[in-house]
Amino acid sequence: MSTVATIKDLKSEILTRFYSTDFDVAVEHRKKAIVNFEKLGLPVTKTEEYRFTPITRSLEKNFSWAETNPVSSIGSITPFLIPGVDATVLVFVNGSYSTELSSATSQSSEVKIIKLSEAFQTQKELIENHFNKIVNSELDPFAAMNTSFWQEGVFIHVPENTIVKERILILHIANASASQVIATTRVLVIVEKNSEFSLIEKFDSIGTNPVFHNVSEEIVLKENSQLEYCKIQNDQGNTYQVSNSSIHQADSSKVNTFTLTMNGKIVRNNLGITIDGEKCESHFHGLYLLCSLCACRLFLVFSPGPHGRRDFP
Repeated sequence: MSTVATIKDLKSEILTRFYSTDFDVAVEHRKKAIVNFEKLGLPVTKTEEYRFTPITRSLEKNFSWAETNPVSSIGSITPFLIPGVDATVLVFVNGSYSTELSSATSQSSEVKIIKLSEAFQTQKELIENHFNKIVNSELDPFAAMNTSFWQEGVFIHVPENTIVKERILILHIANASASQVIATTRVLVIVEKNSEFSLIEKFDSIGTNPVFHNVSEEIVLKENSQLEYCKIQNDQGNTYQVSNSSIHQADSSKVNTFTLTMNGKIVRNNLGITIDGEKCESHFHGLYLLCSLCACRLFLVFSPGPHGRRDFP
């Protein structure tokens, strides 16, 4: 009885936060997603896909949706960089994009790297064609929450016949020294025909207060394109993270993914791959260390034709 009541209270708290927030971009997408969240609710122990991931109870116990994130005092990103890796670096602190700490340039001037909120204003056609098309915000409550609440994100567009030699690193830092942090970020990547691209996402945190990070990535690979995608989760032990990563592959595209999870209280990775063409290659690699609870779920969808889905716990 108490579980049901508590879940209802938490759901109500989240909905109250949504309706009290004055969003200025993606308003219609957010409204549709919050309706999905209202229908789905939060997963409980009887929810099949989350029955081994007790994330809802942890959110009830450790977080208040009425609080705002603290102002960060990060002065340097050097401790969080990957030694020996040269990359264009995009930095988020407590879910907000930091212009001061980022170096948003690329070796190819044709590659567009901008904030997702800016893309809604300047890249309307691409946004309309690809945003929220492959992430499953109708079935997954955390994908619905992300589509409703995302604070900021990254939009990356690699044009046709472009080999991006320099890696792009998206660095997420949670500074929980002063209080809890609830971060919600979004990534949209479009790699056009005959292009190659390498993306790294790295997650770090400091401080002893709890951190909840809800992140969604949508990556679209057009014909004969290639992607190297690495995710490094190196948060402190009091961090809870749910990640929904969705990749759509067209004919003859190739993707290599590697997920390294080194720390965190609860880390949940949902990786969804849509194979929408012939002669595609999809390679998935992962390693986790020291987590209190780490879970990964892989969804493969073969399209067009009759859809067959294979789930891997």
